Amino acid sequence: MAGRKPNKPQRFLKRKEPSSPSSSGGFLRDAVQQDRAGKPRPENFDLLLQAGLDAHRAGNLAEAKRQYELVVAARPADHRSRQLLGIVLHQLGHHQAAERLLREAIGMAGDVPEYHANLGAVLLNLQRHREALASLEQAKQLGPVQFETLFNMAEVCRRLGMFVRAEELLIEALRLRPDAPEALNELGMLKYTQQKLDDASACFERILQQHPQHTDALNNLGIITQCRGRVREAMALYDQAIAVRPDFADRKSTRLNSSHVALSRMPSSA
Repeated sequence: MAGRKPNKPQRFLKRKEPSSPSSSGGFLRDAVQQDRAGKPRPENFDLLLQAGLDAHRAGNLAEAKRQYELVVAARPADHRSRQLLGIVLHQLGHHQAAERLLREAIGMAGDVPEYHANLGAVLLNLQRHREALASLEQAKQLGPVQFETLFNMAEVCRRLGMFVRAEELLIEALRLRPDAPEALNELGMLKYTQQKLDDASACFERILQQHPQHTDALNNLGIITQCRGRVREAMALYDQAIAVRPDFADRKSTRLNSSHVALSRMPSSA
């Protein structure tokens, strides 16, 4: 079997909700009252934080960053906004700044499992795998155990060559979310590297039962089918993947003309 293509896995960051959330009708760009120094008044901090969360959920990372920065600047000791700003910076690709903020938040708040889990995700992106594993292990020990923590731990273990541990973690994650396609895809890939083709196929088929257009599952099941010599069936699976993701077309001819194929973990639209 060929080595894995180093595509980014899906990773999930927990967003800490404010303790007293307040609904807002927008981003409060003009609605928040300020004192004479131009800083938000203390009674508006939770509104700013909620506005940042609303923007964050809507995918407006720039606006979320702006709102979190206002709270961090006006209330430097607030670990919630510092942690949330770290998450946004991570999502914007500023991983080192995100690491600094998350470590500061942990220093302020102590052992909050979500904070350690998020730091682990950032360190994973920075390729500092041993440190990432330590942070994720700490989050797991603090509990309650989250799917995202287990999934990220499995990815770290896979990268470190700890395949048995990675498989155990994915199975544990699937107990929390039995039909999670990202975990089933990773588990199928681990089974494939061990040449357990029946087990790998079962993982990808299970994904397709719930997500018939999941491109990774279609592609990976096609590769296993090709390995078994059923080229026509493999081509049909590749074509289904291409119908959803046209960029998969570039891989099809390469795979059909090569005995060395690698499974995929690219983000899926499914």
